[in-house]
Amino acid sequence: MPPQSLHHRRTHNLLLIARLLSLRDGVSPFTLLLDSLSQSARPLLREYIRRQQSGTRMIFVSFETAVAPEGVSVFIKARGKELVELQREIRGAVGSGNDNGGGSGSGTRALLILDNLNTLSTTHPQSLTLFLSSLLTPGMVLLGVYHLDQPVPSPSSSSSPHTGPQPLTLLRYLSTTLVTTHSLPHVLLRKRHKDVSLPPPMWGLDEGVEGVLVGLGSNAEMVIEMEYRRKSGRAVLEWFVIGEGKGKEGAGKDEVILLEDHPLWRVSEKVRKGEAGEQEESNGIDGVTFELGITERQRRVREGVQLPYMDAQREGGIGGGGAILFTPEKEVDDFDEEEDEI
Repeated sequence: MPPQSLHHRRTHNLLLIARLLSLRDGVSPFTLLLDSLSQSARPLLREYIRRQQSGTRMIFVSFETAVAPEGVSVFIKARGKELVELQREIRGAVGSGNDNGGGSGSGTRALLILDNLNTLSTTHPQSLTLFLSSLLTPGMVLLGVYHLDQPVPSPSSSSSPHTGPQPLTLLRYLSTTLVTTHSLPHVLLRKRHKDVSLPPPMWGLDEGVEGVLVGLGSNAEMVIEMEYRRKSGRAVLEWFVIGEGKGKEGAGKDEVILLEDHPLWRVSEKVRKGEAGEQEESNGIDGVTFELGITERQRRVREGVQLPYMDAQREGGIGGGGAILFTPEKEVDDFDEEEDEI
């Protein structure tokens, strides 16, 4: 990719992730966060809450969170409630925010966070799409978390002959932005394995080891894989690292960088390319992994080799015909005068 295009892509994608995290211009009405035991989405939820402006009303619907996160306006405990009751309570929280803001509340933005969509996918798989669609009102941004490691039972075929697609498939289809969280140590280790053509390592439940729930190195620095879907249907794919600026001079600014700009990722790239670079430098020819030249001793030995056709060139020269030179051995060959005349 040309340097100008690469710079444009980096600038554009960094601005895009900043708009997504701060809910600017309603760029993504429904963002689906996919996490696992290797990397939880909780740090990303805190980043969303931290970046919101003071006028944004944040409603946190809890299925598994015991204590309300700092900065949340309304905290709703949803476990054990009927879907209709939960929907009524959410609408009431949004409506009360508009009333407190004065007027119709058309300029009020609201962030609705659902910390576990697996519960709704298990209890109400058939009503999940309708429920989420009813929450996507103007000025409302929906942020839902789905745990990939938490199993969701499939609906039995006996209850309904047409079960339809899986809940996760529906959620992927409805979302305007899809964000998957990864652990940075795991991403770097996968890259090192890929560079040397080794199979990727496994962690957590994927290891298949009894008693292993969370793999080593999990929930460290977070990497997010973003898929932003434009209105035209085209998708923007990019990988970011969040939290790199904490504890440094850049703290307080945007703490999001591209994965390819992370220092450890760059070191890995230099190591991979440096091995080939050292070979090219030692050989003096790009892309060649063996020695093509000869030493001074090899050159003198080559010049001293007597080639078999030199005698014929000296006698007749080029175009002067050829002759068969035969030196008989006394003990092996029999001397024949007729052959000697040929």
